[in-house]
Amino acid sequence: MPHDLVCRKCGKSTPYDGVAGGGPCQHCGYKLPHIYVLFGMLPFLLYFGTLLAIEIIFRPPIPDELKILGGMAGLVLLWYIYARWSQRGT
Repeated sequence: MPHDLVCRKCGKSTPYDGVAGGGPCQHCGYKLPHIYVLFGMLPFLLYFGTLLAIEIIFRPPIPDELKILGGMAGLVLLWYIYARWSQRGT
């Protein structure tokens, strides 16, 4: 987890301690400066929601073991993509 994240309002580096929501920006006083914190769970919620919808609506004729392996592989891929995206430079 990074120790500093960029404020989305002023663009300056602001300390981040890992707490959901974080503290206000030290430079401009913006209350929620870290977009990373706000949307951290969104990709995972969409992923699991999509898996659940596919299972309920289509009932794919695949053994449960393969569904679990496919779900785990997709989750690892999503985690990797999101980790790369969240650490990108501005």
